[in-house]
Amino acid sequence: MEMHEEKIMSQYKDKDFIEMFIPSPEVKELIYKNDRIFSDREKAAIIWNSKFWLEEKLKGLEELKTRTDDQKLIRQIDERISYENDAMNLFKENNVGFVYILTAYDGGYLSAGDIIGYYKTFQLAWKEGIDESYGMNHYEIKKCQLICDEDSERIKGYMLWPNTNAGKPRHYVEQMNFYEWSAGKILLNERGQIYSFESNELPIERFSLINNTDGSRFEYAYVDIPNPFKRFDIVENIGFHADKDKHFGMVTMISNERKADEGDEKVVPIFSDGSVSVLDWTKYSGSIKSDRVSPINLTKANIEHCNCFDQNRKVIVGHDYGAAVWIQPVVLDDVDKIMQNNVHEIGMEISVHWYFFDRILKDVFLRYFDSELDVNKKRYTKGFGDGGRFVEGYESNSLEPNFFTFDNIQGIIRYYRENIGTNDFNSLNKILQLLEEMMRLSPEAQYISLMS
Repeated sequence: MEMHEEKIMSQYKDKDFIEMFIPSPEVKELIYKNDRIFSDREKAAIIWNSKFWLEEKLKGLEELKTRTDDQKLIRQIDERISYENDAMNLFKENNVGFVYILTAYDGGYLSAGDIIGYYKTFQLAWKEGIDESYGMNHYEIKKCQLICDEDSERIKGYMLWPNTNAGKPRHYVEQMNFYEWSAGKILLNERGQIYSFESNELPIERFSLINNTDGSRFEYAYVDIPNPFKRFDIVENIGFHADKDKHFGMVTMISNERKADEGDEKVVPIFSDGSVSVLDWTKYSGSIKSDRVSPINLTKANIEHCNCFDQNRKVIVGHDYGAAVWIQPVVLDDVDKIMQNNVHEIGMEISVHWYFFDRILKDVFLRYFDSELDVNKKRYTKGFGDGGRFVEGYESNSLEPNFFTFDNIQGIIRYYRENIGTNDFNSLNKILQLLEEMMRLSPEAQYISLMS
């Protein structure tokens, strides 16, 4: 950090708060640079919606309460803390008819968990959870009330089997069918620190009071967080304590939601939704999903998400039956009804994973798709029950081609490079290079076909 930036940070009024509850270095830099001062209500919202341990969040709210003059906020913080304490005490009570289910997450909380056992008391489950012999990262304790089978008075149980596999829990549970009502659950780390807590045991009136989503409470207040990220940025989620695996993603949408009028509490974009949508697409997660994330939990990352020829094969040169979107140069027969046997594929083919195409590429391809192009109007299919018909507009999910001219493809390439630059998103830039290479290698092609 340069000298003047250090001076700006040192002069910032709420530096301790920002350093504690804003993980993102890019967001912090913008806050210091613009001298963005948060109100006490905004601070409470940031604290409560942060990804810190529950104890840290409640401690942060307690400290904020001692410094604020906002009487409404003081009352709401008291209500929240009182609810959490009462619910936690009730959760730990060994009520008759309840059982505690312990689940371990060896591969991180976002992975599938393994049921370790069923326990009569919270303390037994908690002690078993922090037993270092399991070597787990995080675990969950769920409190459930067993309910009799609808057809009998008998409660179906479970079988506890020994496990001889090295590195695994010393027993595993074969869960049988029984009805249950969840009274709540706690997510903890290996030292027994509580990450999150959910309770269903207190009266519904108290639950509804602190979970009012009309914008009147700090938990659901909208906070205008400075956002340093833009579409197609590659980011890492650094705000999630409960998972030690790294999770990378790509920004796919920026939210422009703002309050209609200052102080208007009827406009309620939920803070916890964040203001950017991130496509989590990496070998670490093992799956592809989209999520809305607050900028305060993100940092820019230098990692490929859709690299050609990588092990995940999100984009490859060649035909991949599992890709679902295929792009290839073609020549067409001169006929009035263009059917599949009239489309002749030549040259390089690019296979693109459907989710990547749908979230990152489709809107721009649709922008340059010409449904009035003569060959697009001649597409004819017999894949329908009416004996066949001409295809109208852009066609997806039915293995019908969508034809683009070379000029259309050049427009797509030009659009991306003018809007994101050639170095902002290496994987997308690689696709643009492949499209250019495709047209260069097949000048005899009449059109570029996109089929899904």
